[in-house]
Amino acid sequence: MLDDLGSDKHSYPLEFLLEALTVKGISLLCIKKQEEAIECFDWALKMDVDPPVANTAEIFFFKGSALSQIERYDESIECFDKVIEIEPQRWHTWEMKGIVYGMKGNLEEEEKCRSKSNEMKKVWFEKNPEKPSDR
Repeated sequence: MLDDLGSDKHSYPLEFLLEALTVKGISLLCIKKQEEAIECFDWALKMDVDPPVANTAEIFFFKGSALSQIERYDESIECFDKVIEIEPQRWHTWEMKGIVYGMKGNLEEEEKCRSKSNEMKKVWFEKNPEKPSDR
């Protein structure tokens, strides 16, 4: 995985490597290579430090998306739970978690998550009316 970064990989700042792995994972996700995307996200999560220099919530979000696409729903929900733990105000995560519960056939949990997402979305748009692109 890291060999893709060239022979000089150890001279890059950690933030660059983590961003590169995240972007590569997102790119792989876009071309339906979920397993390879998950590997990138896992590497980024393993390499990060405390306090994190990567956008850990974003990495878990995309990993959860990848896992849901290959029907690993429980693992996907675990990733979305980690995002919610890190950034509880992200209504997109609640929405995705609800979608995954729906894919599992758990309509009660799906509705709870979608309801939470809708509540948060309403508050967010009331506070940010100038950002219509996020609707």
